[in-house]
Amino acid sequence: MSTRWLVIGGGTAGCVVASRLSEDDHNEVVLLEAGPDHGPGPVPDRGGAYLDEHARQYPELTVIRRQGGAPEPYPQGFGLGGTTLISGGLAAPDPELFAVSNLLPIEKTERLGMLGSAVLDADARARAATLVRHNGERVTVADVYLRPALLRTNLMVVTESPVVSLALGGWSVVRAVTADGIEYEADRFVVCAGAIQTPTLLLRSGLDTPGIGEALRVMNGIGWTYVILAEVINAPYGLGALITVAGKRGRVDQIFALVIVILVIGVVSDQILKLLNRSLFRWKT
Repeated sequence: MSTRWLVIGGGTAGCVVASRLSEDDHNEVVLLEAGPDHGPGPVPDRGGAYLDEHARQYPELTVIRRQGGAPEPYPQGFGLGGTTLISGGLAAPDPELFAVSNLLPIEKTERLGMLGSAVLDADARARAATLVRHNGERVTVADVYLRPALLRTNLMVVTESPVVSLALGGWSVVRAVTADGIEYEADRFVVCAGAIQTPTLLLRSGLDTPGIGEALRVMNGIGWTYVILAEVINAPYGLGALITVAGKRGRVDQIFALVIVILVIGVVSDQILKLLNRSLFRWKT
């Protein structure tokens, strides 16, 4: 039996996730990317980032970096490969030092200049930057991870298909809806739309319910307090009645024992609600 996966966002993370998931023949993977496919093949390295190529950036994306500040442009890759389409390709941490498993071609930078050479000479711990390059030409994550996997029959990539909302069925996401009105159903959803687009999509889909579980726990505590007061003040039977009888008899030990029982019931019910909160509202953690 196969599992249907829908990966939203074909950027740096989405390309890797879709490639890895499609390695298993029991998975059927669909990757949705809002931007276009800028085509395979390396790009000559001219040094630095590619922030002047507007076709590779998310259109008109601005953020407010500090409270009360003005909106500022936010460069984010637009298309298969995500921000690796425009970034300088610096590999951090150095895979040679930390033995990080990856498929990216890594090369040492050659154009150090006077300042870079001086830094290397000044400190024995300094190392030349490692860049994602192949024979001096920069590549994207899509080139390395995704394109070799396109021949797999269990992987489908759809570009220029931005997801505008997620539909819930009970407590789970059951389908994604694109700007064209096309609905994609799946068993599992992975949202890899980036630091700006991912929370935007979740908020737009109504997954913005902060404090639901916490509110239930608070109300449970308040309600339990009223129950205790009602039992102690005027209860013909139950724990409150037992406490009242124990007080009349001067049995302090029984009073403390019954109070402890009440506290245990309150703590246990609170922990049950805490577990339910984590289970029902998993997107908050």
